[in-house]
Amino acid sequence: MTDRRLLRDARVTAVLVGASSDRRLEQNLDAPGFTDTELAEIDRLLTRSG
Repeated sequence: MTDRRLLRDARVTAVLVGASSDRRLEQNLDAPGFTDTELAEIDRLLTRSG
């Protein structure tokens, strides 16, 4: 699950983020995230499955 997805989830009150180095953290933050359409599909599948 991406950090962005976790931050959008109303059930989540805090997200702990860690990385082994500054460079790794920068790479993770610069990584492309899911589109709104993809997030909606993920939400739909998660809701349906449980």
